[in-house]
Amino acid sequence: MTQLIETATFAELELKIRGKFENVNTPLLIMQDCSVPFGADLDSIYSPLPVFAGGTAARKHLTMQLEISEAAAKGFELLDAACSERSTMASKWVPIVHSFEGRFIIKVRINVEGSRPTAFRVGEGELQTGWEHLGPILAEHSNLRGLSLKVALCPQYIWSVSGNRGLTMSVEQFVVQARAPVVRIDHFA
Repeated sequence: MTQLIETATFAELELKIRGKFENVNTPLLIMQDCSVPFGADLDSIYSPLPVFAGGTAARKHLTMQLEISEAAAKGFELLDAACSERSTMASKWVPIVHSFEGRFIIKVRINVEGSRPTAFRVGEGELQTGWEHLGPILAEHSNLRGLSLKVALCPQYIWSVSGNRGLTMSVEQFVVQARAPVVRIDHFA
């Protein structure tokens, strides 16, 4: 079952404690249009390159920030409120939506390895999973920087660290909206 984030209601959202996290049980959330302003984050000072991409970090996912519409941001704020209200952890809630100069951004995970890897395709291409397929797509499309996506998201769990808590979102599937290749002009020819 899926819901568009812009019209989703979270009346039936359930949280189940599993170890130190609270797992979130709700239908998949669909966004028909969002963009990736900064691209998928392969490595940074906070998260080095993962083993599956030739690095040393043990993580099995990549992170990326999605720029979303104001209507989608309101839907995620409702999700935040429902999770915060039902959570039994006693920490300050950190919202999933961050706004900056009129832009709304959320952070999500692309699960490359594990029991539920993220599925993806470019345009009308074949649905794929795994680094052997994602790596070449990221290389060809500048780590998805600036591209538009269709995304199916799954709220994964509520984390709690250093007096703060918040929601971790996982990408179940994304579709890269293919764009026309950039034509280079030789200005000295």
